[in-house]
Amino acid sequence: MWVSGLTFLVCDTISTLPREVEYIWSKKWSVVKVLYLFMRYWTICQGAVASYEFSTVQKSLEVCRALVWFEVSIGGGTVLLVAIDIILSIRLHALYKRSRKVLVFLSALVIGEFVIQAYVVYKIGLSAVGSIFIAPLGFPILGCLTSPDLAITLPSWISTPLIAVIFFIMMLIKFYESMKLARSSGVRLSLTPVISAFIRDGTIYFLLVVVTLLAGALDSFLTSGAYLTLYQPWSAVSFAVTGTRLILNLREAASPDNAALARGDLGDLGTLRFAENRGLETDETM
Repeated sequence: MWVSGLTFLVCDTISTLPREVEYIWSKKWSVVKVLYLFMRYWTICQGAVASYEFSTVQKSLEVCRALVWFEVSIGGGTVLLVAIDIILSIRLHALYKRSRKVLVFLSALVIGEFVIQAYVVYKIGLSAVGSIFIAPLGFPILGCLTSPDLAITLPSWISTPLIAVIFFIMMLIKFYESMKLARSSGVRLSLTPVISAFIRDGTIYFLLVVVTLLAGALDSFLTSGAYLTLYQPWSAVSFAVTGTRLILNLREAASPDNAALARGDLGDLGTLRFAENRGLETDETM
């Protein structure tokens, strides 16, 4: 399964490479650029290590302990989820006009998520490493065999979807406020490409993350044995695609009508454009 997931990631990277060169590599270094490159290429590294682990018969407990610790910590979905939270926080902070109150609130959510995930990673890592065993001779079972107590992961399965819902609601609230303002002004609303991409991607990838998390929770609590690994490669694929597209699509949409954003600064996500019935247009910066 990891080989198929890795293949998908490599193909996806190749397919978006021309856009990546134009909208990511050619721009100045920023937090957003670092997050994009991390989501894109660290996930491929994760897939390569996991493909090695689950395509060979492991004979060393020490090697398996190292691989399992890597898998549940920096080699797992935890760091990808935190990176996605940071990306979404940057987008929302820009959407809310860089409000300090919003920044404090978003920072608290991300830090809280990080603390919960770090605790779960530590506990599940101890459980997984402590239960590692090697397949008996004559049974060529692939990968490292372990049986951790997955009940430990319950806090992360609660906090992560909850934060995703909060982010999504914050986006909808801002959009509703803009629609309400347009109606009260007696004008019709026309969305710029930037805002259209923001809302479209925010909705699509919110649903993708929620479905991925739901599948992971069901896989963790309703299956056992080798079936537990079925979810892992595709969760990595889902998170990598989500994180990179949230950045790449927005930069691409911003390139013709928002020079600051196209350069890599997510401090201004563009405008909601209000067009009067007579055809006159005014812009309200978000």
